[in-house]
Amino acid sequence: MLDYIRLIRVGNLLLIATTQYLMRYALIEPILRSDGLQPILTDVQFFFLVGTTLLVVGGGYIINDYFDSRIDAVNKSKKLLVGFSIKRRYALLWSGLFSVVGIGISVYLSRLSGIKLLFFVQLIGVFVLLKYSEVFKRKFLTGNILIALLMGLAVLMPALYETVALSVLYRQSPNLAKALFYTILVYTLFGVLVVFVREVLKDMQDIDGDIDVRAKTVPIVWGINRTKWLLIGILVFIFGSIGYFIYIKLIKKEYIIFFYTAFGVLVPCLLTMFQVAVASTKTQFQASRQSLKILTLGGIFSLMVFYWIYKFQ
Repeated sequence: MLDYIRLIRVGNLLLIATTQYLMRYALIEPILRSDGLQPILTDVQFFFLVGTTLLVVGGGYIINDYFDSRIDAVNKSKKLLVGFSIKRRYALLWSGLFSVVGIGISVYLSRLSGIKLLFFVQLIGVFVLLKYSEVFKRKFLTGNILIALLMGLAVLMPALYETVALSVLYRQSPNLAKALFYTILVYTLFGVLVVFVREVLKDMQDIDGDIDVRAKTVPIVWGINRTKWLLIGILVFIFGSIGYFIYIKLIKKEYIIFFYTAFGVLVPCLLTMFQVAVASTKTQFQASRQSLKILTLGGIFSLMVFYWIYKFQ
């Protein structure tokens, strides 16, 4: 059982679930209710919506390990699961089951949302994750960009399934709706950029196995040093954007938001930049990914902090 839990990366799934719950309950739903509107999906239906995301992503993790046996044998031979403690046919079976159930539930929920074709979001996710290790991962930048965009869709999911309610909000209170759309866009972009950096860092850490299968990942094509500059450039953009945001909050004397964002998001971003700049070994690249995870958590939980502040003001 523990091996199956490791196979689906429960920690990553919990992070995705937390993001979607905070997007709905700390951002979207409070704004809808403040304008006299109700969410389209009930709490139970939203629970199943999050479940579809976790099933699709979990199935993707399983099929990724199924196809990546050769690469993983080089990069992390002591952590191999598929083909060892978990039989390959069982891994294939569970991946297919997760994907089919996830899509099935999303078909039902998309009908409830009022936009019947929304289930294509989960369907696209299944297709990309199915082909990721076999095709996209081995092409220059393609796999990194697609996985980052999928994370963006995961962040957007709570809003996409409330499109009908949000369109009513826009007609009633266009300025409030625009502010909400802008906030959702910022968090989506943050998720896309952070996941892109994470994926490229993983490629830098796993470069030996990727060379063995002749993959064309960014560090293989550009080299480690040029790839570092790419990641540092993205992190500088994130740092500058956050810096501008907290500068505005300081001027407005919103000190709680200022200090939380400075220490919970800005400092981890700076730490990640430094670690990426000096990293040269697998252990150091892993440390960079851990710092990036702290940055991610800081960004996600900022939703809860902002909600708490504005609720009790």
